[in-house]
Order: sequence, then C-alpha cells, then structure tokens
Amino acid sequence: MSNALSPQNVSRLPKRLTSLLSTGRFGGHALLLAVAVGVIWLGRGDILNLVPASVDVGGLAAIRNVASAADPAPPTVAASNGVAVSDDITRLTELHTYIPDRPRLEIITYIVEASDTILGIGEKFGLKPETIVFGNPILNDNPHFLEPGQTLRIAPMDGIIRDVVAGDTIGGLAKAYGVTPEDIVNWPANNLNPDAPQITAGQVLFVPGGARRLIQFPTNTVNQPAAGGGSSGGGSNLPPPPKGPLVLRSGAGQCAGGYSGVVGSGGFVWPADNHYLSGYDFNGIHPGIDISADFGATVYAADSGIVVFAGRSEWGYGNTIIIDHGNNWHTLYGHLSQWFVNCGQGVYQGNAIGASGNTGRSAGAHLHFEVYYGNAQTNPWNYLPPP
Repeated sequence: MSNALSPQNVSRLPKRLTSLLSTGRFGGHALLLAVAVGVIWLGRGDILNLVPASVDVGGLAAIRNVASAADPAPPTVAASNGVAVSDDITRLTELHTYIPDRPRLEIITYIVEASDTILGIGEKFGLKPETIVFGNPILNDNPHFLEPGQTLRIAPMDGIIRDVVAGDTIGGLAKAYGVTPEDIVNWPANNLNPDAPQITAGQVLFVPGGARRLIQFPTNTVNQPAAGGGSSGGGSNLPPPPKGPLVLRSGAGQCAGGYSGVVGSGGFVWPADNHYLSGYDFNGIHPGIDISADFGATVYAADSGIVVFAGRSEWGYGNTIIIDHGNNWHTLYGHLSQWFVNCGQGVYQGNAIGASGNTGRSAGAHLHFEVYYGNAQTNPWNYLPPP
C-alpha cells in the first residue's frame, strides 16, 4: 500500500478536489473544508494586528476638508422668482408676502390736483363720476366747480355719501336712493346696530349702490325786448321770457342783458373744423362734448344769435362765450384761449367767435361745447349734423 502523502499523490490532489466538487454528493463537504482552511490562514497571518489601537480624529477632519474643497459645488437652478436654489431639498425663502386684495369699506379723502377732472378722479378710484359729484356737496352737482386744493370725499364703491339731516330716516333714505334699508344698515362702516339702527343729524352714512338725479338748478332769465320796443318786465299780457342756463350769471363775462337782434334758425353746425372728440363725451356729469381743436384753432357760432356772455367764467369753463339764439336755445363755448366778440353783439351761423384753448378746468387744448334748451342741458350729438 503506497504512502497517501507521497509526492505522486500530492500532485494528484487538485484534480481529485475538482472531481469531488463537481459531484453533488461531496459539494457540501468541500464548502466546509474551504471555510476551515480560510480560518487557519487568517489565524496564521495575525490580521487583527493591522487594526490601529487609536484613531487620529483631527487627521480625518483635515482629509475631509481637502476632499470637500476638491469636489465641485452642487449645481444650482434659477427659480421662477429669480432666487437661485440648489438640487438639494431645501426650504424656499419667500421674500414677499402676498396679501389678497380686500374691498375698501371706509370713506377716504383726496386732495384735488391742478390737472384733475371729475372723470379722471372717478377713473383713478374705479368709480362713476356721479359718485364723486354726489359725495361732495361743495361741487353743487357741477363738475366745473372742481378746484385744485379742494378736499373730496371718495366713496368705497359706487353709491351715495349722505350727510344725515334732521328728519332723515333709514327707510326714507333707502327709498330716495333706490336701495333697501338693509343695504344701509348692513354696510359695516356705517356702524349701525342691526337690531335697533339709529341715525342722528350730522352723521355720515354710505349708501352702497344708491343713486339720485342731478340737482335741478334754479332757472335764470335773459331779458328780451317786449313788443313795442319796451323791455319785458313781467306784464301779465306778455309771454314769459326764455329761461337760460345758470352759468350765464357767473364771472366777469356776464353781459347786462336786454339785447335784441339776430335770431337763430333752430339748426346747428359744427363749431370747430374737427368733428370728433378729443376728450369726454356727454353724460350726466359732463354736460357737453369735448371737440378736438388745437390751441388757437378757430371756433364758430353753431347758430345765429346774440352774445350774452363773453369773458372769464367762474364755473371752471375758463374763457367762455354763450350765445342766446332767441328761440329758447343757448350754446356755450368753453376753455377758449381768446374771444373775438363782445356782449350784445349779433353773430351769424358759422361766424368766427373765438379761438380754442386750455383755460379753466381743462386738461389739454380742446373746445368744450354745450347746448341748452331753456335751462336744460341737452346732448349736442342730437342736434349737430352727422360728423
């Protein structure tokens, strides 16, 4: 029997191990044998001696800092609001706080500036021009009473600012302004007790959505010669004299009256070369139309008649001409740079009577043109020829 550890047998060992491992019968034994050999090898190598007895923490920190400096910074992305953010998950810093718009409830004040108009102030606060006029008795329902330096009350929305007087009741105000009593009582800034609302004279109320008609101005008369050459002094057998606009008696341009002469045809022509607007149209607050006219452009008489006002008006029209057409019609020409006619002068339709300008409460050169029937303001578009 040969020696099992002879050189011949040792040389054959790898082949035999391979043969054993290739068979399922001896696979598990081979795995155990490999594990045992590994443990013996580790023990002989004394690998535990390779583990240091202590760790240099400072050295590790230095290595980490060098590695951080060498690594590139994480990429950044420009956010939609312009703030740079990284790819890391971070908390976004919001620089602005957004507060939702809330409706204004209180009445505020506004100081009129030199270039202001009623329509412009209304647009500035999102209000109808009527709301501006109705809320400020100082204007006497006439936008041409607006003056720089005035303090106006500005309503929070379209409606009526009411200064309570003796005898006012919530029910009466609601009926007058076309709203319900609850509209007045429930408006927060009115500070009324809904269970027992009480109002006192001098109190300022806001009536949301309220509306009323414009104040009707007192009538004014322009003296006309009576039959037989005398002046109409109110004899019972004479027809009443025509009524004229209140503006006739406002300012240094007022004429003495008592003139006779040219009478109009009842039809009108355009008082300027341009037949289109350059400013505001006719409405309940703006009683005329603003016709486009460069500074110094000729202004014409819209119909024949007698000049009953020529000069400076105190109603905000600036230099103004008013013509009485002798048939209960009047026309007004405002914001002129100069006038070419005088009080009592007869003019014929189409005559040059002045030059357009920017005087009075005006925002740029144009011709402000009004048409009155008696003392009633009428829409000029209804009486002018088509443009």
